[in-house]
Amino acid sequence: NLDLSGLNLEVKLEGDMFELSELDTQGGFFDNTFKVIRWDSGTHSDLVNLSANAKGQISFKVAVKSVFPSALITSRDRVVKVTAKLSVPSRNDEFNGDETHVSTSLITRILAQPTFNQSIYYNDSDFGSSGPLPLIVGEETLFTIHWQLANPGNDAENVKIVAKLPLGIEWVNVVKAVDDRPVPVFDPNTSEVIWLLSKLPYGTGSYGPKYETSFQVKVKPADSQKGNIISILENIQFTGTDSFTKQGIIINGSNLSSDGLADRPHEGSVQ
Repeated sequence: NLDLSGLNLEVKLEGDMFELSELDTQGGFFDNTFKVIRWDSGTHSDLVNLSANAKGQISFKVAVKSVFPSALITSRDRVVKVTAKLSVPSRNDEFNGDETHVSTSLITRILAQPTFNQSIYYNDSDFGSSGPLPLIVGEETLFTIHWQLANPGNDAENVKIVAKLPLGIEWVNVVKAVDDRPVPVFDPNTSEVIWLLSKLPYGTGSYGPKYETSFQVKVKPADSQKGNIISILENIQFTGTDSFTKQGIIINGSNLSSDGLADRPHEGSVQ
């Protein structure tokens, strides 16, 4: 049990995912060449004297980039590492040699969530329009739903997007996917629309086009729905697995209604 004086602390930042432009050393000196933050007894009072069995704390802040740099081709690169080294110089008579030090490291794998966007149209650029809007009791109207996926992070595997068609909404089996990718299918036993993708690659939407699909549904309002907004798609959920961290990914989407059309908003009440 010894009292220590004149300590030095170095923290090395390793990994291209650190946003060093937002680094806050809180009094430390940052060596940009070696990516090291340094504190000594002149910059932090806890390093002047450290009594036996005492504790001290030095803090800094650094952000992680929101998008993986294009240079990070493989998942193995998508980590950040922080190594802290606390040293006692040779002027402490209790120790022999140039210095005595202790070090520890923290390695963090980076997980970036895919993004799942959806929209609903009355007059779609691919499928056009059919039926009245505003909706009219007893008359059929088609809506086109678009799902769009991007992935700034690690490859996502076993991707599944599921949504439920409420009672009164009919699947018409008109579907399209960009670049001949798999299209959604409808399960009549559960009234669910299901889009399965074996993999959503890293960089989708950042360094390559987004994954997109669209499909049509039909609504024929009943007399009891007059004056109401109709729910078109419910219980929408994206699931998958991060291929690097092996963590599950879950994204819950908002329900879609006849009043939330991208091209004709707030016209969803049944007449």
